Amino acid sequence: MKRIRVDFNYVMDKYVKGGLDDSALEKYKEKARIGLARLLHMFDEGQAGFIDLPKQDTSAIKKFAKEVSGKFNDLIVVGIGGSSLGVETLCNAMLTYGYNARSFAERGCFPRVWVADNVDT
Repeated sequence: MKRIRVDFNYVMDKYVKGGLDDSALEKYKEKARIGLARLLHMFDEGQAGFIDLPKQDTSAIKKFAKEVSGKFNDLIVVGIGGSSLGVETLCNAMLTYGYNARSFAERGCFPRVWVADNVDT
């Protein structure tokens, strides 16, 4: 599995008021090691298919998307326990402010995106 590098500088108290100090970060290092070990185990057992997502054949999905393009005015994503947060983050990053308030034509005949989620506490 390819490694990623995470820059966490801007969660630290020297950059952000109320951020983590070095001792708080130390507490999370062991949790991160355990989480990574679990993820690698899942990957080795074939239980984490999302890791290989970039290598997967997407031709059927692209074909379907082409067939339904422009036929829907709304896309509703339903999540449980935060599972839709990735979609919400991508929409916030990639769509212009007020995207859903624009007309179908102003959105380039793309649907509005609605995210319904209940975040477990």
